[in-house]
Amino acid sequence: MKSRIRSGVIVALILLCSGLIPAGCTYNSVQVAGGKNFTIERVESSPIYISWVHAEEKNREMIVSGLLRSHFTHTQGTGHVDVVVIGPGGELLGQTSVHYDPKTIPTRFRGKASHFEARFPFIPPDGSRIRVKLHYSPVLELKDSDSDINRAVNQNAL
Repeated sequence: MKSRIRSGVIVALILLCSGLIPAGCTYNSVQVAGGKNFTIERVESSPIYISWVHAEEKNREMIVSGLLRSHFTHTQGTGHVDVVVIGPGGELLGQTSVHYDPKTIPTRFRGKASHFEARFPFIPPDGSRIRVKLHYSPVLELKDSDSDINRAVNQNAL
């Protein structure tokens, strides 16, 4: 029995070290109708995580929308999603914080998710990066206690 557990741990470590199990941030690329390419970075979080993010150009605006799901069962709390747009040279082009709805997220096996949408009044240049991070507190509050801090900006490297 101990050998089976030890083998499982070794396999998990090998997969983690080889990159087959992502750790930290998840990246994907999106191309909008104008032909510009953007990188979308989802910063990992728990117990709620950002499962999907999409960016599109509409009426000379950049719209970033996405879904939040729960790693565990029925999760609720207070929070918002921080979204920043970083130019190809690493300069901060824009930032915003938006609320997600509904605040209570059922287990992922039920197929339900919370939604968010952020709008920027500009279209970033080709090669820009969009970073999305959940700012979550497990306690339901009337107002987010530290909602003025955009955690997507507070990364080591822009």
